[in-house]
Amino acid sequence: MQNIYIIGKEFFPNIANGKNIIFIKYRKHKYHNIFKKCVWYIIRTYRAYSGKRICHWGARILFGKEFVDEIRKVSSEDKVLIWDIPSIKTNIMLHQELCTDQVMTFLWNPVCSLYQSKFSLWKFLHYKEKNHLLYSTFDPHDARTHNMLLLPQVYDFKQLRQILNNNIDNSILYDVVFLAALKGREYEIYKTFLRLKEENLITFFYLFHPNMRIRMPDSLKEMLHTEKIQYNEYIKQAIHSKSILEIVQKGQEGMSLRPLEALILKKKLITNNANIVNEKIYHPNNVYILNYPNKYHSITEFLEAPYIEIPEELKMRHDIQTWIQDYIISTPFDKTKKK
Repeated sequence: MQNIYIIGKEFFPNIANGKNIIFIKYRKHKYHNIFKKCVWYIIRTYRAYSGKRICHWGARILFGKEFVDEIRKVSSEDKVLIWDIPSIKTNIMLHQELCTDQVMTFLWNPVCSLYQSKFSLWKFLHYKEKNHLLYSTFDPHDARTHNMLLLPQVYDFKQLRQILNNNIDNSILYDVVFLAALKGREYEIYKTFLRLKEENLITFFYLFHPNMRIRMPDSLKEMLHTEKIQYNEYIKQAIHSKSILEIVQKGQEGMSLRPLEALILKKKLITNNANIVNEKIYHPNNVYILNYPNKYHSITEFLEAPYIEIPEELKMRHDIQTWIQDYIISTPFDKTKKK
């Protein structure tokens, strides 16, 4: 029987380690000994950019014995999904160690946020093509521009529903909830915040940045935190809100997780991503697009309009269970040419 191996720093607990789905946790191997660290760096750089294995035991220096022993259980008939490990060096070396050609990397972040300089982007694209690596993405722009396979955005709906079912109090306290790391979006966030205040809407904003000294308006600084909020706590706040706000990064076309959270929690969505009109889950009663022609003249009017239920089959297209079945198990990966 063919197994599906998922290699990543973390994955959805309700899926991993099923009958034929095996999760292998990727840990960046670190050396505190300066000599071993130099050897690790030399082997890593040579293998990543030459595309060749320097020696059999070099893998244990790079990844550690436990991780290497796990990935060597993968057979030539198995499939491997590398989950959201953007490093091109790591992907090249993983391909070298895996004995199957059925390998695909899925990026859960847009390329514009992962490779912000022109040189880092060139390096990523150059070595991706040189080593014939198969990458997939949720972002139409990245798929179109960087020769990647386009897949739907995905999340674990079971996890969201568990939080929803365990929440006894579903009273509405806010009009809009927003959770985000800043990622250079301060101006867009502030502009949206002012518009919400102009309409006298009640908001709950939780902004994350490790440095409190970052320059931003005082009204936003009051919402800035150096520690990330627990995801369960954020979802609990979203349950108490009429809507969820999404502010995508500049250059991003694919939707973030916010529309999927709104979909399962049956909340309305306010977003700056006009490309959401192309998604099958879009409905003008449920989604308000900032700076875009909308069905409703104001956000207040939009929030007061009835919510339209989306068909279950359109929702489940984005659930991790369906996603793995349709795009990983049932779909053959393009054969990657290995050195």
